[in-house]
Amino acid sequence: MTASHTFAGAGTYPISLTVTDSLSRTSTITQPVTVVATSTPLAAFSTTCSQLTCAVDASGSTDSGATITSYAWDFGDTATGTGVTASHTYSGPGTYTVALTVTDSASQTSTVTHQVTVSSGVHAITFVGSSQTAANAATETVPVPGGAAVGDGLVLVASSASGTVPTAPPGWTPVATAAAGSTLTTTVWTRVATAGDLAGSVSVSYGALHKGSLQLLAYAGTSATTPVQLAATAVNTTSATAESTPGVSVSGSASWVLSLWEAKSSGITTWTAAAGQTLRSSAFGSGGAHLSSLATDSGGPVAAGSYPGESATANASAGSATTFALVLAAA
Repeated sequence: MTASHTFAGAGTYPISLTVTDSLSRTSTITQPVTVVATSTPLAAFSTTCSQLTCAVDASGSTDSGATITSYAWDFGDTATGTGVTASHTYSGPGTYTVALTVTDSASQTSTVTHQVTVSSGVHAITFVGSSQTAANAATETVPVPGGAAVGDGLVLVASSASGTVPTAPPGWTPVATAAAGSTLTTTVWTRVATAGDLAGSVSVSYGALHKGSLQLLAYAGTSATTPVQLAATAVNTTSATAESTPGVSVSGSASWVLSLWEAKSSGITTWTAAAGQTLRSSAFGSGGAHLSSLATDSGGPVAAGSYPGESATANASAGSATTFALVLAAA
């Protein structure tokens, strides 16, 4: 005779057999049996990544006949971890394969892998465009460069052939001013572009008729709060054709350096920037003692640390000049 029974779980159970004959006599025997559950663990996990850090959660893992007793993580860059949940910060951006291996109380295992992509969270700066003018006027106006978008960093550079500091429109933050006595004054402002700026124009007032220049440059990917992180200025009142910007300290690995030159001269009609610089804007006035402007940038991110000054050469001597080095911070 045979019989079968399904136990509720693994363990050791006493099984008794009692037999009875035709004379109603009985006999009983009892012996233990050990039941081992057939287990099938299934590893599963979710990931949540922010910049270079990923959090992993294996609480979705299951087992059909036993209890999961361990969770082992391999983050794909030689780092490992344990536990139902774990967190890991990668040393650099990229795509990594994360593996989870679960082991249950019956020593059965299951492994699953997922890929995660992490980034430093720093966005690349790109040049959008520029507009410029140099004239003899009480007010100078330039359009916002085409292609500018909400959140772009705007840099406004205004110079007057005197000691007058022009008045910028509301909403612009002063960055720095450099003055060569009462013969040349240059001021830089910055602003994060809003919807109201797009397809519009920017004006500065000199209060009276002045020989001046105005440049407006737009960059995407700059800081949403402080597009210009740092500024250094220099002034030269000695007649020269070559002018240099000051050196500046760069703290961010994704920062760009914007270099500016302004000169007062009756003969300058061209500027030649140093090799490796990317021309972004230039403007030339006319007549005696007019202003000539030049703007270049690094064309890409520069290494953190000390950034040396850049040089530019004009085709004629200038009696006075102002130069700037601006560090553009990445978002």
